[in-house]
Amino acid sequence: MTHSQKQWFDAVPWESVVTLNKALCQGQKMDPLTNAKTFESARGLWQKSVARNMTFDEACEICHKCHELAPFTFNNGNTFAAIGVTFVEEDLNLMPPVEAQIIRTTIGHYIVGLIGRRELQQVLRHFEPLWNAGSRAGKAAAAAFLTSVRDAFSSFSMMVDAVHETTDPHVVIVEHHADGVVAENGRTYDNRYVTFITFDAAGKVTHWREYYDAGVVVRAFRAAPIARCRATRRAVAVPSRSVVVTRTALPR
Repeated sequence: MTHSQKQWFDAVPWESVVTLNKALCQGQKMDPLTNAKTFESARGLWQKSVARNMTFDEACEICHKCHELAPFTFNNGNTFAAIGVTFVEEDLNLMPPVEAQIIRTTIGHYIVGLIGRRELQQVLRHFEPLWNAGSRAGKAAAAAFLTSVRDAFSSFSMMVDAVHETTDPHVVIVEHHADGVVAENGRTYDNRYVTFITFDAAGKVTHWREYYDAGVVVRAFRAAPIARCRATRRAVAVPSRSVVVTRTALPR
């Protein structure tokens, strides 16, 4: 998702942007006013982007630039942030809800200027292997996921703390923890996991489902603390104990 290119704006002409802003303003009983000095500049930038092939973070950059031009008096940020999230909403609906909300929040924060492009890219890259979790199956997909995890850290270790039997002889529950250093920023990564592992009759892993704290991931991979942003802008907090679910299926 972070590397593929498409015409993100093709289905969202400028008229749709204006309509969305009007709807947001009407919902709050506000007049949908526009900024005469910047409205045409924002519309021109948007219309030039309609036929362009670009990556998703480049599309978010266009939304961010239009937000900075402030063509709308009210709900300016909400308008462009909502559109940025809409670009990938169909894919996010396939993901675990907490994980999807982290990505939505990150996209919105970037578009309205609460975080930088580097932080956006870091979060998107981290979650990219899980983007279509429901369709990730097979040895190649599992290997790609594990490789992406390895490459995200300059050092990384995973230690098993406990293994629990279940009433299903083919399923065990594993408690384990990770210690690592993020390659891009040098931050420490300390997280705990609970994983359900399924084996076939030959003892080979056919499926695993792991639960871990999403807040640890965001704090480790983000480029700069939200607290450094301007106080006049309001950040949406990510729950510190949010749980993400990762599922992987392997052929029997």
